[in-house]
Amino acid sequence: MLKVMIVDDEAIVRIGLKSMIDWESHGFQLVGEANDGQRALDLFRENKPDLVITDLKMPVMDGLELIRHLNELDAKCRVIVLSSYDDFTLVKEAMKLGAADYLLKLEMEPDQLLEVLAGFKEEILRERAEQREQAQIHEELQTNLSALRRVFLQEILCNEELRGEKLQQGLARLGIHLEPG
Repeated sequence: MLKVMIVDDEAIVRIGLKSMIDWESHGFQLVGEANDGQRALDLFRENKPDLVITDLKMPVMDGLELIRHLNELDAKCRVIVLSSYDDFTLVKEAMKLGAADYLLKLEMEPDQLLEVLAGFKEEILRERAEQREQAQIHEELQTNLSALRRVFLQEILCNEELRGEKLQQGLARLGIHLEPG
């Protein structure tokens, strides 16, 4: 399940988003809601959501400032911006800051929201699978590297022909640092 947080100063919008779709049946878990960016930042630190749906115009801390702070935290989440028709400049700035998409509040329909969420869900799950695969490859490389180092060190001890430049190249290639002498 991907974790989602909703940030909007209008309670009716938060309630509408929460009730617009059956989140869990689509693989999402609502982990928090906030009425301003500062509260959202606190909740983000607690819950580490994968997706943040945020309004741009809010008191205390607006959506742009929230995105800036998420960037500073190196948050690996997707931000979907909620906007009105007259927010084009703000949406443009949000996209420059790394917002992944935007939705017009007045035109948002359940199918449109689900389509956007499904696209991000697919991306995030693919990225997680790639990260697991990379971690497994790294672990296997480290295991193999340890075995290669042992074999090379045994070869140094047993093979008098392994000297000079050939020895130095092998040590460098395997990341073995020996003190001279």
